[in-house]
Amino acid sequence: MKALELTTSNDKISNLVFLSPFFALIFINLILKESIFYTTIIGLFFIIIGIFVQ
Repeated sequence: MKALELTTSNDKISNLVFLSPFFALIFINLILKESIFYTTIIGLFFIIIGIFVQ
């Protein structure tokens, strides 16, 4: 919330929320050694497309 208060461009900061699945996926893969399914990659692709369309 502090970032939203300090910025002049709320839309760019709010888009960072959509990047959290990427970081979570990386950490889960590196730390917990979980496998990444192709459906997960497809879902992340849709998130990227949604950010660019917005």
